[in-house]
Amino acid sequence: MATAERPDVTPADDRAWEVFFEALDADSDIAQQIPPGAAIVAADSPERDELVARYRADHRSVVLVHADGRNETLRPRRLDLQHVLLIGGGIGLLWRMLRSGLRIPR
Repeated sequence: MATAERPDVTPADDRAWEVFFEALDADSDIAQQIPPGAAIVAADSPERDELVARYRADHRSVVLVHADGRNETLRPRRLDLQHVLLIGGGIGLLWRMLRSGLRIPR
C-alpha cells in the first residue's frame, strides 16, 4: 500500500531538490551561485560523505544544501601555478646538488 509519508527523505532533501530545479533556470539567482557541473547534495543525507568524496574524486564542485536554506560550495582542489613552480624549483635544486657532488676529478 502506498503512503504519502516519505521516511527516507531528510529535511534538507526537499530543499536540495528545490535548489536543483531552480538552478536549471539559467536566469535564476541560484543558477548564478552554483558552479557549472556541480553536484547538489543534501547536507543531512546519510550518504553525504560518500557522495562528496565521489564527486570530489571526479574533480567536481559539490553544493551542500542545508535544511535551513544555506548552501555551502565545496570546490575541487587545484594544483595552481605557484605550487607547480615551487615543486619544479625544488626538484631542479635537488638535481643540481646531486650533480655537483657526483663530479669525477680528472
